[in-house]
Formats: sequence, structure tokens, C-alpha cells
Amino acid sequence: MKLPTEGRFSSTSGDFEVTGIKAINTSKKMLYYVSTEVSPLERNLYSVKFSGKSKKKITTAPGSHNVDVSPDGTYFFDRYSSVDSPSMVEFCSTDGKLKKDFTNNENVKNFLEEHVYAPKELFSFTTEDGQELDGYLIKPMNFNPDSTYPLLMDIYGGPGSQGVYNTFGTNGWHQWLAQQGFVIANINNRGNGGYGSSFEKIVHKQLGRQEAVDFVQTAKHLAGKPWIDGDRMAIRGHSYGGFMSAFTMVNHPGVFKASIVTAPNSDHRLYDCILTERLMGLIEENEKGYFESAVTTHAHQLEGKMLLVHSLMDENVHPQHTFQLVNAFIQAGKDVDLRIYPPGNHGVAYDMVSYILLMNQYTDFLVKHLK
Repeated sequence: MKLPTEGRFSSTSGDFEVTGIKAINTSKKMLYYVSTEVSPLERNLYSVKFSGKSKKKITTAPGSHNVDVSPDGTYFFDRYSSVDSPSMVEFCSTDGKLKKDFTNNENVKNFLEEHVYAPKELFSFTTEDGQELDGYLIKPMNFNPDSTYPLLMDIYGGPGSQGVYNTFGTNGWHQWLAQQGFVIANINNRGNGGYGSSFEKIVHKQLGRQEAVDFVQTAKHLAGKPWIDGDRMAIRGHSYGGFMSAFTMVNHPGVFKASIVTAPNSDHRLYDCILTERLMGLIEENEKGYFESAVTTHAHQLEGKMLLVHSLMDENVHPQHTFQLVNAFIQAGKDVDLRIYPPGNHGVAYDMVSYILLMNQYTDFLVKHLK
């Protein structure tokens, strides 16, 4: 992290990422920034002198903090939660004083008291090549360690993204699946942000390869628990997550019994150059990389069931990705389930009726093939 100071630069260093510069006070020669120093699963606000000295951690509560700081660094709004605590909203001064608590969690607390709720549980494990990965899982309602349950890995995995934080779980579909007896999990795979340069850049020019390995090793790690049935595991993703769900299925056949693939950018030769050329390089300089990263290249290796979903008005990932992929599966003699939503953009669903239908299709598919 480079810090300006009267015509020269000083720096702080450490095993963490600075994820944002929030304010600069030139009169006090003070900079305010957010980093992952406590944990890649959290974000905290810090201040430091231009000289790199007098570093101070300002946010103190456990969890991931989303902060807005005044231009002079005097005050900040803090929105944060943890796996154990719903969202809090506070107005504070950067000298550590709470000015006003805007939190109104009574409805949330009352809801949790009156309804069943399955919280996120954080975990970590070490891969076969020695990389520690962080994840979360959600156990079924009325969890019984003497029973066995199917697993859904609900992933995204895109470069620079992050799916696992120390934040309160609010995904309604995950809660519904937990009520249906599923274990739900996610992992911060290599390629994600928050863990440093080498962790993120390992996917450069070979999108899909390392991410899929991490998803497979996560699934196998979880299948080692006596209460997860390794023969009843599925993977699901949307957009880049759809690409990864399909790519993992065809490159590691037999690990997952089923997959849900939604709006996948299944061939990077068809995707926009802003993302693709930054991550894969120019096609003429990396033809093999583009070829190997395409799901269509490996379509003949598909085992298990796949539900493929796309909208015909997707403004982000053109429907040609899905139609080309379906054609590759047909040519390989592989049967997949296809659902097309004529209106709707990249999110597929376009109103509450279509959203409920889509989520019911996801759920019915999982119940059919895993339960």
C-alpha cells in the first residue's frame, strides 16, 4: 500500500489486502482505508499516517464492515453483520465514539424467535497442494449428526469476487433448502479476491481449471463428514457461476450427481473483451487456453444430470452461449434439461411470478435427483 507524503512515498506492508481508500485528510496527513488484515472474511476500517506510522484499527465489532467515511475522515457510517448477528447500522466518529445507532433489528429478532433459522457456519480446510480455503455451510433444520444429507454447492467463483464472508445469512432459498433437508455450502476458491495476488492470479489465461479443482476438493472434504452423502452432491451457479458449474461437471465427471447452470458464459471466445482479454489475453496469443476453458470442448465427458437455464433477452451473456452448449451436448449424445425464459435479462426471472417459478424449478430438480 503506497501512501503519499510531501513529495515522497512511504508504505505499510503485511499479509493482507487494502480493498479501498475511503478518505484522505491532508492537514492531518492521515489516510483512511479498508483492509482484510483481520481476516479475508472481514473488512475493517483503519487509519494511518502518510508516513506509514500510527496505524489504527477503527471498527471493532466482529464481522464484515461496509463503511462510508466523510471526506476529512472525521465520521463514518458503518453497516456490518456477522454469522452470529444481523445487520447493524451506526454513525460513528473515527476516534471510536458511537454518535447514533440507526439499527432497528426488532423485526428480525422477532422473526428469528418465531421461525426456524439455519445459520451460516464458517469452516476452512487445506487442499491437496497445501492451500487453505475458507467456506461456509448451512446445515438442515433439526440437524441430526447420525443422519446423512445431500449437499448443494451454491457457487460463483469469478476472478476478484468473493462468496464467503463473516456476515449474517439472509438467502431465503437457502433457508428453504435447509428445511427440505439439504446442506448448502460455498467456498472462496482460488481466483477470488481478498487473499493476495498469487491467490487471485493463478487463474490467469486458464479460467475454470483451478476453480473447478477447488470446488471438487471442497466437495470431497465435506463428503468426508459422516452426515453428508458423497453420492448425493450437486453444484449450482449463475453467470460465471453457471460457467463454473458446467465446467466442473464436464471436467470432473462423477463428483457431482447433478448441476444447475444458469446464464453461463460457457465459451470466453463469445464474451465481451473487457473481461475476457484482461483475464485470458488475446485469442491469437492464447488459443489453447480459450479452447480448454470452453465447456463445449469437454461436453462429451458429461456425467450426471444438468438443468440449463437462460433468458433470450440477456444483456450480459448472450443466449448463443447456451445454444452452442446445448448443441455440443446433443452432438455428444448427452441429454440435459433446458429451460428458456423469453423475456427477462441476465437475472432470467423478470417478475415475482417468474422468480417463484424459477426457484421452484431449481428446487424440484434437486429433490428429484438428490432425494
